[in-house]
Amino acid sequence: MVWHLAAERGKALLALGRRDEAEKAFRSAQNGIELASGSLGREETKLRFGVGKEEVTLHLVRFDLQRGDHTALFRDMERARARAFIDMLGDRPVALGRQSDLVAAIRDLDRQILRQRLLNSAPGAMSDGKSREAALIEKRVQRVAELRPSDPELADTLSVAAVELKDVRLRLAVGEVLAYAIPGEAGERLKFLLVTREGNRVMDADVTYAALSGMVTELADALEGRDFSRQSKVVNAMGQGLKVAAWGVRRAAYVVSSGALHFVPWGALDVNYPVAVLPAGGWLLRTPISIRASSAAAVVGDPDFQGAFKQLRGARAEAVEISRRYQTEPLLGRAATEEGLRKLVGGGVDVLHLATHGFFDAARPLTSSIVLSGAERPVMLTAARLFESPLPAKLVVLSACETGVGKAVAGDDFLGLSRSFYLGGTLAVVSSMWPVDDVSTRTFMETFHERAKDGDYGRAWLAARDRLRAAGLAPFFYGAFVLGGALRG
Repeated sequence: MVWHLAAERGKALLALGRRDEAEKAFRSAQNGIELASGSLGREETKLRFGVGKEEVTLHLVRFDLQRGDHTALFRDMERARARAFIDMLGDRPVALGRQSDLVAAIRDLDRQILRQRLLNSAPGAMSDGKSREAALIEKRVQRVAELRPSDPELADTLSVAAVELKDVRLRLAVGEVLAYAIPGEAGERLKFLLVTREGNRVMDADVTYAALSGMVTELADALEGRDFSRQSKVVNAMGQGLKVAAWGVRRAAYVVSSGALHFVPWGALDVNYPVAVLPAGGWLLRTPISIRASSAAAVVGDPDFQGAFKQLRGARAEAVEISRRYQTEPLLGRAATEEGLRKLVGGGVDVLHLATHGFFDAARPLTSSIVLSGAERPVMLTAARLFESPLPAKLVVLSACETGVGKAVAGDDFLGLSRSFYLGGTLAVVSSMWPVDDVSTRTFMETFHERAKDGDYGRAWLAARDRLRAAGLAPFFYGAFVLGGALRG
């Protein structure tokens, strides 16, 4: 609870015009939040009252912007995303069997730290309680430091870490832009930190977060009503409001979304370059675990939903066609179970293609799931289950997913399902934002898989999008598919 007090002190100092002292208080709150993140957070620390965690980040971001300190801005936004990710996972098991002894030691230290904190807050607490807690925290820091070199992504599920802006800039190729959405309140104009190899700048969009949310809702209505003219009008307004043409992209764009931006169909906008959505800016520097593929592809299509969901008419034909391309046998119908899928994937595959229902839940990201066959009813393979036991695949394609565009615009934990695949070593995830007709889906997937053979996922995504758009189709058809993660394998 100490961070709440520090944040309230920061607000009071800010009201008095004592900005430097206020910033120190908010930074103290930030440090306190990180000490109470994930499995280190007691249930009461997750309740929202007084100054919330998001508000602490907003204050720090404003201080950074006022100083024009892009390095601090990037660091504060990355730390906030890292905390949100750890809080999303809480004390749930992750990647069972990987670095098990070290992870068990860290979890045991978590329990010791929480127990010591309870003792420290009790009446008549020992005078050396704080020093004991500090020693346990230092030991935990050391254990995570031991884990990070060998499995940095597993370490990221346990401890907050942030890379430096200068290192991200060096990773970008000439002509590539990282567009990092800066968090703000609903009525404020959306801002981007635009990062290139040559430098970085902050750009105001011509739309507020609230207005963009309204556009997302309008697009959802137009999609549901198959109003193609209205769809084109809305996506054009989105592109203009976000000032995409002013980003300076010549080769490719990476986008770190926030709020309503999670629901922008980048393929529907008037862009002539690949766009990849990232969970954080530091993702560009990630070192995924190595996947030694035992086969080219694992393909699932048309699981038996037993009446619980609408059968996907074209999913079986799609799966058969994709399997033929990779010279493998698909998993179809009642055989498309979780057990069958895990057996098919084995120690790893180059491509995992899932032609089945998938549902994203922004409010509860760990319940986002893909649907498989079960003995008596369909089985929901959730993000939580995938975090616990990842499926190792270099490229994952989810061809019939639904994000619920316009139904729930929430915070920055939206990428739960994608991140569960990333933990298993996945480089890129292609998914659909809404269901598309069989012919368009098959055309997109045929083109994408053909072009992705050389490992250029970004160009494959763009070529598949362009093939549908060149046929004169509406955004409903060509804008549904989004690329997440790496542009190149």
